[in-house]
Amino acid sequence: MPYIFSKYLKGSNRSLLLLVLSMFFFSGCAGIARTDSAGNEKHPDMRSAKLASKPIGRIEYDSFRSLKISTESPYLESESLKGRYEIVSIQGKKGQQFLITTTGICDCLGFRKWSVVPFSYLLDGDGGIVLAGKSTTPMAQTLAGAFPEDGDYYLMIVADSTSAGKRIGVISGGLAVPGRPYVPDIITLPMTSHPTGLVQVHYHKSE
Repeated sequence: MPYIFSKYLKGSNRSLLLLVLSMFFFSGCAGIARTDSAGNEKHPDMRSAKLASKPIGRIEYDSFRSLKISTESPYLESESLKGRYEIVSIQGKKGQQFLITTTGICDCLGFRKWSVVPFSYLLDGDGGIVLAGKSTTPMAQTLAGAFPEDGDYYLMIVADSTSAGKRIGVISGGLAVPGRPYVPDIITLPMTSHPTGLVQVHYHKSE
């Protein structure tokens, strides 16, 4: 019986994609979501956003969780970045190497293919930026480094709203029929940016 093989963004890191997909399917019940409404809150910078917003959860070392950014999430409107955000807490030890990967997860029901474009920041208790994420694909950023001190840190993830509706990649699929050559790219659908959605967070040791 014919079936469809799908592949994600052209030119993206395939091993990262496989990791993200595995994390998504095996951690669906481990999501972190806001239990109250902060959709009317708007903050002009990260420091005030951090001080006004309590973490919606905690992510332990060597684990991954999904996190939901929704219309109930508060809004950051700074000069350089605009979008709804959420904050989770993590614990660090002085000198401990870490790697935090944040990846937007495709909402791929039917012909609708979209994902948030996440921007990630590691903050201290006062809202100061310890480290800013670096993009690996339009849908993913990494934070890699070592903690400067023992204590709690805060991962702030902002879903960029300025890119909403813009094309960030392509999902394509081919047809495979037993006994016949594989036919590539018979279906091609655009992946677009969306201001809300799921983000997968993986917090582990830096390689």
